[in-house]
Amino acid sequence: MKHRKKTADIGRFIKTAVVVMLGVVLMLGFGGCLAKKYNVDYGGSKFAFRGAKDSYRAGSKVTVYYDMIATDTDYRFYLDGESINSVTYDDKKGFVISFIMPEHDVKLEVDIKESMTYVPG
Repeated sequence: MKHRKKTADIGRFIKTAVVVMLGVVLMLGFGGCLAKKYNVDYGGSKFAFRGAKDSYRAGSKVTVYYDMIATDTDYRFYLDGESINSVTYDDKKGFVISFIMPEHDVKLEVDIKESMTYVPG
């Protein structure tokens, strides 16, 4: 009789431990989904940024591509008015713009200048 009671106690303990562990795993797994999302303002040019979404979770890596590229033209990208210096280039995707989404809404802009146009001094 004592053996059956010990077996039942062990069974209850194992079930409780499994439920608690499952709860912890679910909390950790879905905890990132609870981070607040913030908006990206593309200055009316969202169509020009491939892969662009309206909002991202704070702390997530944002990567968009700018492939509307003309020859003899210089491009500079700005996030909240600050130059993005980590822009790279991919032969198939164009400019690769990446940043970590901060805990506030941001504005992503592109400044386009024709570099072969004469500008009188």
